[in-house]
Amino acid sequence: MKLEIIRSEGLAHNSYFLYDDQEAVVIDPRRDCEIYNQIAKRECTKIKYILETHRNEDYVLGSLELQNKTKAEIGHSNALSFKYGELNLSDGDSLVVGNIKIRVIHTPGHTNESLCYVAYAPGNNDASLVFSGDTLFAGSVGRTDLYGKKYQNEQAEKLYSSLHEKLVPLGDHVLVYPAHGAGSVCGHSITGQEPTTIGYEKKRNQYLLLSKDDFIQKVLNEDLVVPRYFRRMEELNLNGPPLLSGISYPKSLSLGEFEEEMQEPSVMVMDTRMPYSYAGAHIPNSLSMWLDGTSVYPGWILEAN
Repeated sequence: MKLEIIRSEGLAHNSYFLYDDQEAVVIDPRRDCEIYNQIAKRECTKIKYILETHRNEDYVLGSLELQNKTKAEIGHSNALSFKYGELNLSDGDSLVVGNIKIRVIHTPGHTNESLCYVAYAPGNNDASLVFSGDTLFAGSVGRTDLYGKKYQNEQAEKLYSSLHEKLVPLGDHVLVYPAHGAGSVCGHSITGQEPTTIGYEKKRNQYLLLSKDDFIQKVLNEDLVVPRYFRRMEELNLNGPPLLSGISYPKSLSLGEFEEEMQEPSVMVMDTRMPYSYAGAHIPNSLSMWLDGTSVYPGWILEAN
């Protein structure tokens, strides 16, 4: 059993490529998905499944994009009416990739359809690792306010139960691979500990050390920002985004054409060099956004469409 982590900097998103015996599964793929095909080609494996932990709100999932390139089956929770995908998964379902067994556990709280995927190494009856999505992070847990403050108490109760009844019992030795690392807006004060384990989180994660009442009060007191692009991401991840192959790329412009385009009221110029280069000299009225930051920050300042 082998695992590769694919990190999207700026967005602090982690996706995973797990493979064994010429078969692979991709967990929560990003939309620019060619990297998964590159790994598959390098390792002589075939991507059999594409699994989503939940309807993500902070980025567009690449499941359909990757399926279009591989014909792999897409799986996600049957607790939400996704408009795409072949596998509607529920608690206790299992899949096989090579000689790896993957067990599905339903972990509502962050969202009601949240799933975690537990992987068992070949010949091992004990869990080896868990892909925890936005349920459990290193040093933190998933935010519970996405349905609004009216329902947050209920969501916090669900999350507490998911953590203590579904994840903690997996065993201290189990490696935890969450969907986000430090810097993500999907949880409060996520740390950079990678990888982490159930045992380590039981000792160090402040949320897991709290009683149920204290846990609920803590998450209710947190005031997390809700970027305006979240709702658009949720819509795309429920219905399925258009394939990138069907979207035209911007054409190159001459200097004169560029200056002309800049005068259009709907045009915004972004300088993707590092900020210190922008500080040295830049086009008037342009915005500084380093290249790695373009995976997340355009959604904060531009209208989603």
